[in-house]
Amino acid sequence: MLRSRRLAVLGPPLVLATLLTGCSTPSEPADRSSDGPGTRPSTVPLEPGTCPRLGVYEDWSPDADLEVVRQFGAPPQVGTSYYQPDQPVLVGEESERIRRGTSPNITFTTKGTDRIEVLAAGPRHPDYPTVEAWLADRLADLAALTEVDRSVPVYATLEHEFRAKVRTGQVTGRSADPVVYGRALDRFYALAAEQAPRLRTTYWIVGYDREFEGLVGDQFRTLPDTVVFDPYADEPGETLTAVAAEDVAWIRQQQWYDGQELALGEFGMTVELGDAAVARFLTDVPDQLTALGISWAVLFNRERDFDTRIGDRSDGRAFPRARAAFARALRESRRC
Repeated sequence: MLRSRRLAVLGPPLVLATLLTGCSTPSEPADRSSDGPGTRPSTVPLEPGTCPRLGVYEDWSPDADLEVVRQFGAPPQVGTSYYQPDQPVLVGEESERIRRGTSPNITFTTKGTDRIEVLAAGPRHPDYPTVEAWLADRLADLAALTEVDRSVPVYATLEHEFRAKVRTGQVTGRSADPVVYGRALDRFYALAAEQAPRLRTTYWIVGYDREFEGLVGDQFRTLPDTVVFDPYADEPGETLTAVAAEDVAWIRQQQWYDGQELALGEFGMTVELGDAAVARFLTDVPDQLTALGISWAVLFNRERDFDTRIGDRSDGRAFPRARAAFARALRESRRC
């Protein structure tokens, strides 16, 4: 999770082939023998004027969405699930979430593996059959989830905030190269279009390293259905519009953007700025999302790292005005 882009430590400049070892360099063309020829997203954006949907991320549990209701008085329309490299999709729990009207926003991490490198190389890599089978299992589960209730979209990606994972050393070697990751995502999008055609694939960026994240997108031949980013506020008086507008403008200028749905995978303001400041930040969120052209957004309600938690807290601190402002926004997002 990115905190503020002003607080992010970018680390050293982009290092591509010079960091990498292996049988080929990032500049070599990927094997696209299994990719489809299409360039457009596999699904279409939501209808113009569709009400922006709001969600809340809590530490995951089967009762996480019910906790949202308890804390904020309304259920989330979107809920994020972060899956570990060998963790199976919790089809039963995700299905129940869908039946309650909550869209799963799913991300699979590959940290500690070379799966990104293998997917980017394709069938020429000796480990490709194993990694392809790993991905096929997940796509089969995702395809099943999309049929639970076709009115509730299901979102998924391979890694989220990839630039942050590279910066912190969670992804290393060839897999850390943005070109390699872009080719792996491209293959994920193409396979998803074939094996889970109702799935809304995402490109989920941090939003602070234009060169890195633009280079990833430049590899796409099959486009994602939704572009997701994570704006955070760390100054009093900032609005959601103020911290998100620059990213929206940049995304829309990219050659890999073709009118896809835009969303916020995470957003929030540090509670260290105080209850009043956070309440102002969370006021009129649905209207701001509508003006920005953003379809949905998930409040990151956690104490860790940047600390944006306005709900029940382990330290006993309370933010009643901020909590009331978001509860009102959550209710409004269900009515509009």
